[in-house]
Amino acid sequence: MNDYFQPAFYKFNQDSTRLIDFVLERNKSAADILDMGSGSGIIGIELANVLKPKSLHLLEGQYVWREFLEKNTELFLKKEIEVEIIMETFGNWNPRKKFDLIVCNPPYFLPGHGEPSSNQLRNNSRSFMIDDWSVLMSKINMSLHESGKAYFVIKDDPRILKEIESNLDKLDIVKLKKDGLQFLELFRLNENRDQHCF
Repeated sequence: MNDYFQPAFYKFNQDSTRLIDFVLERNKSAADILDMGSGSGIIGIELANVLKPKSLHLLEGQYVWREFLEKNTELFLKKEIEVEIIMETFGNWNPRKKFDLIVCNPPYFLPGHGEPSSNQLRNNSRSFMIDDWSVLMSKINMSLHESGKAYFVIKDDPRILKEIESNLDKLDIVKLKKDGLQFLELFRLNENRDQHCF
């Protein structure tokens, strides 16, 4: 793992690296990757360097992350991969294309749950303080290619899973629990019917 630049208020953890491993176990290539809520870009960059897509798109709603995204893509992303850094909340972002691979390590506390931090930027990264699950899932539904897949890692919390499942709309889901985490694969059933067993 590269020595990524990160802000003092928030460091990536093992959830991110385990999501990377989970996605790589199930995918050998990708054309266009979207990392939603990308933080410092670790998940998207690591996946892109292995899967060698044409493009990597890093969507992040907090401007404090921009300098870290710029440094990390400049230093650690393979130069032949086209990169777009999108500083926008999920709700305000209007996807202009479809992606065959979407990844997300979303905020892992529901509002009002978990121990709040004295640092508001940290709270924004850990909980849905700006958007909510319905907004995130709507944008995934809009931007996922017909034959694409989206991946999440979440805490093994039935309330979070219920939020996701209640907003699936035209997507289906496969779930795997492992060591206190849930890994989720989302897809359009009509295109991916026979491809999903963990």
